Amino acid sequence: MNELLIFEPNISAQEELEALMKVSSGKMTWTVIIVRVWYDWGVENNVFWINKQNKTITRFGLGH
Repeated sequence: MNELLIFEPNISAQEELEALMKVSSGKMTWTVIIVRVWYDWGVENNVFWINKQNKTITRFGLGH
């Protein structure tokens, strides 16, 4: 499935997060729930906690 170009942005984002994890010395964690097209639509339309235009996210809780 990784060879489908439609998933390239998702794969790139995951690879970037994995690289950040390596240099964070265990101080950063992340969780992903992959729902494909529905999630991508939500990000594009600012439905979720990600603001693509401002390049910001809203972190809930303590971030642990």
